[in-house]
Amino acid sequence: MQRARQTAPIVLRWQKLTLMLFLWMPAVSVSAFQETRTESRPDVATIRGVLTSLKKYEFEIQAGDQTRAFRTTPETLFLQRIIRPTFDWQNQKIFCEMLASGTAGNGMENRSVEVPLPSPLYIRGWFNHETERVRCWESGGQRRLPEWVVTQEPPSGEFHQPAPDRPQLLGRIESIDGRSLATISFGEVKSEALLLDRNALIAGRSIADMEPYNTWVDVTLVDKSLLAKTPGLRPESSQESEEVNGPEPVAAAVIFTRIADPLVDEKPGLPRCLVLGDEVSFATVTALRKACGDQFNFWHPPENCRGGENSDRLVQWMGAFHTPGRQWDFVLFNFGLSNLQTADADYARMLEEWVEKLRQTGARLVWVQSVPRTPGDHARVNEDLHRLNRVAKETLAAYPEIVICDPASGIDPADYDALHPLAWITHLAGKIAETLLKTGGEG
Repeated sequence: MQRARQTAPIVLRWQKLTLMLFLWMPAVSVSAFQETRTESRPDVATIRGVLTSLKKYEFEIQAGDQTRAFRTTPETLFLQRIIRPTFDWQNQKIFCEMLASGTAGNGMENRSVEVPLPSPLYIRGWFNHETERVRCWESGGQRRLPEWVVTQEPPSGEFHQPAPDRPQLLGRIESIDGRSLATISFGEVKSEALLLDRNALIAGRSIADMEPYNTWVDVTLVDKSLLAKTPGLRPESSQESEEVNGPEPVAAAVIFTRIADPLVDEKPGLPRCLVLGDEVSFATVTALRKACGDQFNFWHPPENCRGGENSDRLVQWMGAFHTPGRQWDFVLFNFGLSNLQTADADYARMLEEWVEKLRQTGARLVWVQSVPRTPGDHARVNEDLHRLNRVAKETLAAYPEIVICDPASGIDPADYDALHPLAWITHLAGKIAETLLKTGGEG
């Protein structure tokens, strides 16, 4: 009886862990407060935002122009997303990166942080296909775990039992070397697996491991009123929280990502400019600061913003702009290269979603048209980029307050090849700086 009482909470927490990780699946609906649900779990909702305050048993986040408080209980799961981890197995530590984007204009300036490693250590890994899971479970050879979470609590059920929605493996880690190559026991079978770092989490964290303004938060809630309507689920199998629309709902689980505070290194007195874009914007932001002559504090989210379908991440990228002293004066934004196959109507809809959210900041908005690539091998890419630029211009005509910058203007496409990549970046930054300085003067 005593062992049964000890096992039940562990099983329940692993059930909740699986429940929470449903939120890695594609979302199908988003409400005004960034409340996202999935078709398979309508009773589960996630709310994204930036942590603005916390107490012993409660915390508050800002998501766009709204603020919301949440309560926690001893059953609330806290998981930290770990970026590019390096394992020190002997000293039971993980060295990972805290996402940072230099206000001085550099693209990425991630900082190393230390996270304690639980002992003993169990792992749950997810796969895209059942064949990948079987290959990793079988002994012999090096395997790869694309998505995983580690925890001190042992998983329930058989180690090799697949998940109903996504194939998975459960096991105990025997050792990890400095290259993230882990020896894992799957029941009676041992196998080596390389722990990839794109979707990695560590469980067993607490509310004290978060810090206001330095933490992106995904809060998972369970709506008891909908739980009974979800096929195959019983109320006792999930975190018992208040309904999602309660004034201070109980968080079933919290996934958090530590980021560097964008205001720490900025130059006081200068207007702030938020830059949102893909990998090209990373390369441009340093040159942009030089072209502006140190007249702005630039900040780029410490990750690739990719395509327009990532509008649900805007509430984190925009930060706590309603907090006094944390407002944005300008926002430069673009998405194009990741949307080459996007239909015109979908691209226009995504652009409108971005605009409606970015207008909440009260900042001057500057849309940067996508820049064509070198002719030749990129002929089809350029055709799509010109198409998307045309759609963007037509869509933004309904928003006359938004400034449109075309950084490729003034250059004959035939001359692209003659420009060295650095000269090309300098030209783009110069055009954007010219627009930004003019916009600032008009403001």
